[in-house]
Amino acid sequence: METNPETIETTAPVVPRQNPKWVGLVMAFLLPGSAHFLSGHSRAGILWFFACLLLQLLCAVVAGIPGVRFFYITVGLFVVFILFYAAMFISSWRPTRRIGCIGWILLLGANQFNQYAIVLPSALFMKTYFTEIYAFASMGMAPTLIAPSVLAPEVQRSDRVITCKWIYRVSDPQRGDIVVFKTISPYDGSPVNYAWRVVGLPGETVDIESPHVLVNGERLTEPPIFAKIADRQDGFPGYCTAQEASGLEGVPLPLMLGSDEYFLLGDNSPQSRDSRFEGPVCRQDIIGKVIRIFYPFNRMREVE
Repeated sequence: METNPETIETTAPVVPRQNPKWVGLVMAFLLPGSAHFLSGHSRAGILWFFACLLLQLLCAVVAGIPGVRFFYITVGLFVVFILFYAAMFISSWRPTRRIGCIGWILLLGANQFNQYAIVLPSALFMKTYFTEIYAFASMGMAPTLIAPSVLAPEVQRSDRVITCKWIYRVSDPQRGDIVVFKTISPYDGSPVNYAWRVVGLPGETVDIESPHVLVNGERLTEPPIFAKIADRQDGFPGYCTAQEASGLEGVPLPLMLGSDEYFLLGDNSPQSRDSRFEGPVCRQDIIGKVIRIFYPFNRMREVE
């Protein structure tokens, strides 16, 4: 039986309309892995999304661990993070299927869900219990930490420092630590955070004999940073009393510390309004330990 060719119906496959490749970059910016997911590679899209999220958390966790070794690991992870995101974006330069207005609304909704239900709670948890970034306006810790110059703030940028919070949940502050603590501003009475160096520990007696600090009647030389400050090395001015710094009496010295009190001093003693003026700091007011400078990049290092 012969078939008339004119009666045979041919049906061409329906090819879904696709977006230009650059749209994939927009989708990846809104939600990592979404370009892969919407180009038919759903498994790869899910892997990209969770890999980006986990790498961010890993960077934040390692950045909050003290030690020079972890400083270099943090720098390495930061480089890997940049390269990983670059690879994700390059790989997202691909045609994706058109999703219409409803699809874009859903994608934006997924972006907001990711930001407010995953990223933000994770960041708040890290900030509250693990690590936080601070910048300080006072020059009282110079040259260890620098702040904008009063005369030329646009020339000198403030150091951004990483503060480890969890360490004081498992141990007490040690002599030589630079700690962030909460207090009340002596100028306007508002809550404020400062960073000074731990000099005296609970139960000790602290005094100043310029340019040295005395603890229990002995000159403080350990850790070595105290000897360096007292010897006026590397730009340090040495320690001085409150009266020598400002003409004010300050807290009477020598001072014996209570069972939960710490005596804190700035490394730039002539410009520091520290425990010489405000008295010792209670243990409960100490927030965390400054472990490293991460910005500006030319000053990135572990603090001494």
